[in-house]
Amino acid sequence: MAPFINMSSSFDTLASYVTDDELQSEELLNRVTNSESNEFLQEMRQPAMKVAENSRTKKSTGTPLKQTKPSPFSLSTSEDFTFPESNMSIRVTGPNGTVIHGRVCSQVMSLFSPVWRQLVQNISDNYSKTQRNLRVGNELFQLDDAVNHHEGGCLDFTADNHVALQILLNIAHLNTRAVARRELEYKDLLNMAELIHKYDCLSRVEIFHKGWLAGQEFQAYRDGMENWLFIAWVFGRRQVFEDLAEKLVMEISISCLGTPVTATGSPLKGSFPDGIIESILQVRLYTIQRLLDIWYGYIGELLKGDSILCKHGEAMCDNLAHGSLSKAMSNFDLYPVKIASEISISINELRENLVTIRVNVLPSHSLLFDHSKCHWVQIEKMIEVVILDTPNPTLEVHRQQMNGALIALTGTDAEYFEEEEQDEFEY
Repeated sequence: MAPFINMSSSFDTLASYVTDDELQSEELLNRVTNSESNEFLQEMRQPAMKVAENSRTKKSTGTPLKQTKPSPFSLSTSEDFTFPESNMSIRVTGPNGTVIHGRVCSQVMSLFSPVWRQLVQNISDNYSKTQRNLRVGNELFQLDDAVNHHEGGCLDFTADNHVALQILLNIAHLNTRAVARRELEYKDLLNMAELIHKYDCLSRVEIFHKGWLAGQEFQAYRDGMENWLFIAWVFGRRQVFEDLAEKLVMEISISCLGTPVTATGSPLKGSFPDGIIESILQVRLYTIQRLLDIWYGYIGELLKGDSILCKHGEAMCDNLAHGSLSKAMSNFDLYPVKIASEISISINELRENLVTIRVNVLPSHSLLFDHSKCHWVQIEKMIEVVILDTPNPTLEVHRQQMNGALIALTGTDAEYFEEEEQDEFEY
């Protein structure tokens, strides 16, 4: 279990921090209000009194834990982003584009995510640099320490999806009753994967991720689900990742602008692991070139005339094959000779075009001189060999990351599962 779950002692410490600061705030207020002779202090009295009063109010009327389990897809309000023992403000973009203001506990945020810890630290450092010193006689004290600790700066989450962020914040603040445990829809699952990766908190969702993914993995292979590459990469689903990457190699075409297009005709966009799209496009070019080389190589052999390729040794059969082959390739805009980077259609479409080509040969006069198997049979077999031999575009860096994700979520790496599968097979 992730270490942040057992945090009762941490929360006790947190409560003491808040209490001490409230006492310091009130003590400071007394010092300010007792200095009646200083006009500047008189001007500062009202804000300071307000801070102390707010502190007492917070202490007696803390935000209670939610007792119900709201849908993660319902409209969010500031109440959904306000948590107990909060000392730092946040801003979130709501479902209608409006900005929602909430309150979180900075210590909890720091424990939950190393990225959040750095954000909290940055705010703390910025406040330290801008503190205003207040001098009373020869005594120096800092008013902003009391004020700023309660205001705590503001974390800006307006660029994040509010549903996914709300789930993470509920987990972080141990409000698990409000966390969805059932399967998430594709877009919500993608939003969760993006924030989990962005804030480096995969191990924190250990007890929830199976429910989120349940029944969803089979949908990764449907058209329009290309961003499942990112989901599989974040959650360590290596088989899904590799299968989907191979599928995209076969399906992607290139637009007139030079950008990759999916099987549905939509631009390939959204979140993807670094390097995977480039690798997919490289494998695509490599495979297309191998397919073209089959035909161009065969046409070249027919043109050279050094040897007769007809099974029965008749040059006329080769001449007919060359003419029909050149014409068919020209009809598909593949002749004169082109290179792979000039081909915009997908591998699937190219393969379909190539296998429909029929090579004209001499008529068969008898079983002894049957030309029906001249030329074409060899070419068709070579095409299938190239397709089956297409490399997987998954890079080693992707496998390493997915193995790390599996360890974070289960404590076991991919090699263990492969050994288990092998043992079962041997039995």
